[in-house]
Amino acid sequence: MDERATPTAAVTMTKAVPFPGQSTVATDYPSLPLYTLLRLIVDDANPEALAELHNRRTVFQQEAGQRMLFTQYLHSLRSWALSRGWSHAIVEGAADLCQERFSRLPADGQGVDCRNYFRAVLIHFTGNDAASIGREYELARLLERMVFRHFSLCLKEVKRSLHSSRYVWRMDSGTLTLRFPRHISGRARLAWLEEHAPDADAARVGERDRIQALVDAHFGSGEPVSLDDGVGQLVLPQSDIPSNIVQRLESQGLAQAVAEEKADRIDEQRSAIAALGPLAVREMVLRIFEEIAAGEVNDHQIAQEYGITKPTYSRWAGSSWEIRRTAGS
Repeated sequence: MDERATPTAAVTMTKAVPFPGQSTVATDYPSLPLYTLLRLIVDDANPEALAELHNRRTVFQQEAGQRMLFTQYLHSLRSWALSRGWSHAIVEGAADLCQERFSRLPADGQGVDCRNYFRAVLIHFTGNDAASIGREYELARLLERMVFRHFSLCLKEVKRSLHSSRYVWRMDSGTLTLRFPRHISGRARLAWLEEHAPDADAARVGERDRIQALVDAHFGSGEPVSLDDGVGQLVLPQSDIPSNIVQRLESQGLAQAVAEEKADRIDEQRSAIAALGPLAVREMVLRIFEEIAAGEVNDHQIAQEYGITKPTYSRWAGSSWEIRRTAGS
């Protein structure tokens, strides 16, 4: 099965200075199986292997079975998102962000690093005989699903950055981190909060969600057509969770609600978790829920994928997240 094609578009990437362990031996990249290319990218930060993957390998497919390059597949995702009601500005921003995630090799090790995303693909790809035709196809589909998933996440990330921004409301009882439409000034936000939530108490359980609900009800949340998170219909066990939080979970979906909450309150997370940044934290939470839904939670694997220690992960989330599917789902 030939997965190579004549380059149709150059891929923008940062030409990296050789990383420790990077091979300098001439390699016949067109002859290498997909698994080996990904290993060269992840283990050696090899820019030639990355260029081979993006500019020659048609490992992605449309529903009709047409094979395509990464840039062509990304273009098809743009069309798909536009057909789902996402604005042109958000779609273009998401495409740029997704392309960076899968094509950037930072010379200084800082910023977005495509190795993290390809490493996640390899972690999920288990078993022997990785170079066989059948396994090559399986790996290609896994990579395709990973790109689609991150494009979906990028849509939401760009939407948030375009339509809203954070506002830290400081009061005697503490602080609440809220989100307001971007066009509203800080002074106007404070005046609105003091008028519409004069009894706010940062120390009260569920207060942030209550105040955020007031903001969203007044200004609107700016949510476009939502994407299916694919984690099933989930509910919380019986507890003393305030009813307004339960309503929020039911309307947004448990996975997305928890992911947004953790990302919004990134400054309140453990230092090792906060260092990942809000985007990575949001992705990690969604990943945890995906595995819970599939009944295959692997704490060690998730911790390794996001570069944190198992004890840190276990203290923050771990297997103590008990979530039940709705009966019959």
